[in-house]
Amino acid sequence: MIRIKEFNTAYWGRIGTAATPYQFSDKVNAFVGASGSGKTTLMDALRIALGDAKFEYNRAMDHYINKISNWSVVQVAFRNRETEGKPFLALGFIEPVVTVCVRLDRSSGECKREYYMFDGSFQDIANLGQNPKAYQLNRVKYGDYLQRLEAVGLTFSFRKLMLMKPEDVQNVVGLDTNRLFQLIFDIKGQKAIQIEHDRTSEKLKEVKNLELQSFHDLDGAKKTLAEYESKKTEFEENESRKAKQKKMSKLLSKKRYWDNKIELERQQKMVIEEESKLKSLENTRNEVIEELKLLENELSEEKEKEQEIREQIKTTFDEVGEKRIKHAKQEEAYQNICNNIEEIEGIPNEDIDLLKSKLEEIRTDLQEVSFEYKAKENEIKKTVADLKLLEKGSNTFPEWVTRFKNALNRERVPHLILAENISIKPQYEEWITAIESYLGRERYRIVTSPEYHLRAKKIQESHEYGARVSQPRVTKYSNVPKKLNGKFVSLRSALDISNKDRIGGYLDFLNDIYLVESVEEGHQLSLDGYKSLTQKGLFQDHDGGLFFKVRELVCGHVAKEKYIIQLKKEIDVLSERLNLPKKEKSSLEFLVKDLSVRVDSQEKLLKLPELHVEQEQQGNVLSQMKSDLDDANKKYEDYDASRNRLIQLITKLEKQQVQKEAAIAATKRDIEEVGRTINGYRGSIGTCKIDLKKSISELESIGYDEHAISFIDVEILEEKILVREDGSEWNTDILEKTLRSITEQIELYERNSDIDPGIIAMVEPQKRRVDALTKTYDLAREDREQWEKRLALAEIALRNHVQETMSQYIKEFKSMAELLGARAEGKFQQGGSSYLNWQIQIKIGFDGKELVHYDDPEFSSGQRAAISIMLLLAAVSNQKEGTQNSLMFLDEPTARVDDARANEIGTILQKSNVQYFITHQISESLKSIDWIDHAFITSKLRSGQKFADKPIFESRRK
Repeated sequence: MIRIKEFNTAYWGRIGTAATPYQFSDKVNAFVGASGSGKTTLMDALRIALGDAKFEYNRAMDHYINKISNWSVVQVAFRNRETEGKPFLALGFIEPVVTVCVRLDRSSGECKREYYMFDGSFQDIANLGQNPKAYQLNRVKYGDYLQRLEAVGLTFSFRKLMLMKPEDVQNVVGLDTNRLFQLIFDIKGQKAIQIEHDRTSEKLKEVKNLELQSFHDLDGAKKTLAEYESKKTEFEENESRKAKQKKMSKLLSKKRYWDNKIELERQQKMVIEEESKLKSLENTRNEVIEELKLLENELSEEKEKEQEIREQIKTTFDEVGEKRIKHAKQEEAYQNICNNIEEIEGIPNEDIDLLKSKLEEIRTDLQEVSFEYKAKENEIKKTVADLKLLEKGSNTFPEWVTRFKNALNRERVPHLILAENISIKPQYEEWITAIESYLGRERYRIVTSPEYHLRAKKIQESHEYGARVSQPRVTKYSNVPKKLNGKFVSLRSALDISNKDRIGGYLDFLNDIYLVESVEEGHQLSLDGYKSLTQKGLFQDHDGGLFFKVRELVCGHVAKEKYIIQLKKEIDVLSERLNLPKKEKSSLEFLVKDLSVRVDSQEKLLKLPELHVEQEQQGNVLSQMKSDLDDANKKYEDYDASRNRLIQLITKLEKQQVQKEAAIAATKRDIEEVGRTINGYRGSIGTCKIDLKKSISELESIGYDEHAISFIDVEILEEKILVREDGSEWNTDILEKTLRSITEQIELYERNSDIDPGIIAMVEPQKRRVDALTKTYDLAREDREQWEKRLALAEIALRNHVQETMSQYIKEFKSMAELLGARAEGKFQQGGSSYLNWQIQIKIGFDGKELVHYDDPEFSSGQRAAISIMLLLAAVSNQKEGTQNSLMFLDEPTARVDDARANEIGTILQKSNVQYFITHQISESLKSIDWIDHAFITSKLRSGQKFADKPIFESRRK
């Protein structure tokens, strides 16, 4: 078990060297002080003595060397007594104390550190700093030093724990169940069991690799054997392809000879047939040409006649269109007059002057009612707008206040308005209207800083702002509510006030006014010389009574809510009042519309005689236009009928012309096609003769004489050498394609293959190699199976060890929880084959509540901090004998928790079997702490000092 007895420093930061080393308690040691006073610097001195190389805020090592020196030394003495089990005895240290010194040196420009170990007490740290060569025999290399720490129990895992930042310590509760398990096992686990498991796992991987390699070798040998056997088969298949190639080549030569001979005979026969067809086509074309000439002459004459009558039709059509338009316009005008007369004759006679007089009177009434309606409607709109602003959380100041505030904001004049800094307390809601009415325009007092006051007053003058613009005034009264006769509360006590240091003085006069429920109570107070304000707004003093009333409520949240209710009621009342002028307005608008129509009708009735005269004149004109239009239509129809007859004849002749021309063109194409065909056949005959000669030469080149060539006809016609096994017949294309495919296979094989008849001799030796590799693979597989069994046993040992370790951890955590009066449960889950995926589930319940997960969001920040430290301390604590995890460093473990929770954490520290080194912010509550054994109170460096005041040692245990 490791315990630190004492420590001292020389030129370590701004901390001076103590005459005698600082003595540590075996329980809780605290470095206490304000921020920047060196608490963490002292903690870092201990950390570097334990092998740490990283410091708070990632400071460099030379940060800890005082500016007046190039070196600094930390001295730490460990206990090596029987009661601790003499942890350093295995390293050869027999004295009851083992001292470690760390020296930092930056004289070379680069900061270096040196470790020294002494068997016994060593305190001459100043001499070590100045003359390190005198202690070279005690110097230990950094790597060796870490190994020695590992041997006495200060493991790498412990040093990681020692390095944890305050926020990491307090956020252990934020780790998931797997990461929490990893942290706990890293701290508590016995490495020998884990190392044996991991070593066996690595050996199994190695054996598996050997098995896999032997498998690959065997597989490769099998593939080589298969390749040799395949090449043997390929060689034999290629010899067969060569024989088939020779046979198919002869058959193709015979097929070409036969095809060329038959094609030549066919071409000669086709030439004779095409020449006869050409002569017949030329005779037919000449006959159709003569018929076409006669048809064209007749067509020309009829087209001339049609052109003449077309011009006459166009002239007549234009005349008809013009007269039709004029007739339609005249007909429409006549019908409009008739309809107008008919409508006017149905209008009853009325006194037009009386109607006009009545219309003017009603229009005047409508104007007055509309004005009243608009005024009430605008009032509702303004009230609704105010309500919406309130519901959004904004204030609804009078327009003159808002205008002035906007002007101040535009001019960037910082200011406060009393209404925005006053809030009426909910318990005085009954007096809200009375208080705000009494304050009146005082609610809108603007307070600015002195440097802005002149500018604010100039803006006040230009905007005619009707409330006061003042400078800050500090209150003279305390926060203690003022009461009269133990019953009546002052008006000022009913207010919550923000920015008291600036506006409080303007509300001091309210401290002498008391809130009463009835006039009788207020009257009695006025007789005694006191001022009062009733709930309904009556202000009473020695001079009598004065009633105040205000509409808008602006002081605080409660006032706004009450104002919202008030505005909603006003909107309902205003809406009800709007209905009457709305109905009256609609009625008058209907009367105006009706009288306007009646006046217009009487004016039309006066013009009726004039319309009858105009009707007769328009009717005569319409009759004449109708007669002219009918004559023009008759003339157009006669011309159009004549033209239609001509067009039918021309169309018929043109159709016959097209047919004749098409027949001539078709005949010409046929003649040209037959001529080309004849020329083609003649050319083909020459080509066929050449091809036939070539095919005969080809046959002669492979050994056929004239007699054998003539016998080919018999082979093809009688012996059927071109008929295939399936009954179909070989043609040249299929033969060429088949022969080309065989040839390509042969060429590809001979080009890419290195196979020779000797490959056959390689097959049997390769079979023997496959048999040997099969035996090697079997041995590798057996070896792998044995190591799998060893790993299974190692996993069982690891699982049992982890299960025991986690069970012990859960017991430790339950004990921690009991110290806080809480309940806790834990469950270890070995999910999956790898221990890297295992989890530990922890539940805890405070104050008799049900057990929940340690990271439940319902826990307060203080409870979360306590749980984090419990989770961590349960890992380093061990109720069994022989534990080595006996040191713990915690930066401000009680930060972000209240005093009660801090004391609970302290109880945990006292009960666990660990020596603690913590930092703690100095505060008034520190006096009540009874769980810190040794406190070292630090102070900040004062101006002109090279070192801060030495830490004050205080033993807190009595």
